Amino acid sequence: ISKSVPIIYSHDIYTTENDEYDEVVLLLHGFQLNGYFMFKRFEKRFGPKVKVIAPNAPFIVPLKKDQGWEARYGWYFYDSDTRNFYINYDPAANWLSELLKDLNPNNSPVTIIGYSQGGYIAPKVAELVPEVKKVVGINCIFRSERFKTKKNTTYSQVHGNEDTLVAFTEARSEFLRLKELGVEGEFIEVCEDHFLNGNLIKATMDLV
Repeated sequence: ISKSVPIIYSHDIYTTENDEYDEVVLLLHGFQLNGYFMFKRFEKRFGPKVKVIAPNAPFIVPLKKDQGWEARYGWYFYDSDTRNFYINYDPAANWLSELLKDLNPNNSPVTIIGYSQGGYIAPKVAELVPEVKKVVGINCIFRSERFKTKKNTTYSQVHGNEDTLVAFTEARSEFLRLKELGVEGEFIEVCEDHFLNGNLIKATMDLV
């Protein structure tokens, strides 16, 4: 049998400590990374009136090190060989929706910046959170069949044209499909690989 039974445990969330803010930026890291990976790269790029939130994804993905293991995290689990989701977008997207209700009690406008796996899931989170006004995905693919778009939200992407992990041409093709459906947003091409470096971050900040 299969049953849905909630498991409650503590999650680490990196966030700025500003109680007074006008908008929220939600940072979603890539597979087998953590919230601090995103927080340290973006936090200082926003002013004091922006609340930055960078949670660890809810599913632990242990990373083998030379000595022992290190806790890393994932938003979902997809087997590219069998084309099967062991865990789809829904659990993490719903969890993030509840998290924002708690951490954004003012219902301030939200921008989501998702990198790699975090970018894949970002539009699904936007579907569930009314306050989301902008979605920016970095080196990811917006799978239009996995989320519903909103008229008051822009969907933009930044992608390295030398990305060896996520196909640049497929990402651009999927984005153009969204544009044909009337979605607002931009697709920015950067001469970079997959790793999140300064050039990709700069192009992202130009969109927010």
